[in-house]
Amino acid sequence: MIWPEPSSSAVGVRLDYLIRLFIREGFELHLSSTEEHGSYSAFYEDLERVYRHSIDSNSSETSAKLAQINPDIVIFDRYPTEEQFSWLVMKACPKAIRILDTEDLHGLRRARQLTLEELENRGYLTHLYVAKHEVKTKSVYNTIALREMVSMHRSDLSLLVSDVELSYAQKYYGIPPNQLLYQPILSSRPVG
Repeated sequence: MIWPEPSSSAVGVRLDYLIRLFIREGFELHLSSTEEHGSYSAFYEDLERVYRHSIDSNSSETSAKLAQINPDIVIFDRYPTEEQFSWLVMKACPKAIRILDTEDLHGLRRARQLTLEELENRGYLTHLYVAKHEVKTKSVYNTIALREMVSMHRSDLSLLVSDVELSYAQKYYGIPPNQLLYQPILSSRPVG
């Protein structure tokens, strides 16, 4: 997990939007990462009530820091972050609401790739394949999808960027609708 980089990626734009949304709503934010700040990292010096912390999932200091902050809400950016830190959050802050920002369903992306590979192997012209077509069921339960599905089931709420992903998460991952929120990629900053 890297620090938000709104000037370099769609994921960064999305995280920036969520950060600014929570600040506008009056929340205090504690951003955490295992990585060093990069050349594109946002520091949010223009915002009040934003604090940055370097963390390590293998350090007892991280658990103590979480307990001290005692957040009401914890947002994980993508399922690998949830896998790495949700157990610490559940232990240190058992009452915190855990939200998974999927940023896009990686399992769906992989299922589409596997479906296209199968079609190519069977001699179909994959350039005619339209992404909205249903993926092959045997492609759905790939390793990435299974890890992502478990993370979504562990989370109190998962944010999804498209209605296709929303439908996919319900149909194939079995996530109840009340644990899903359609939140497209938006930006609070002017474009251009």
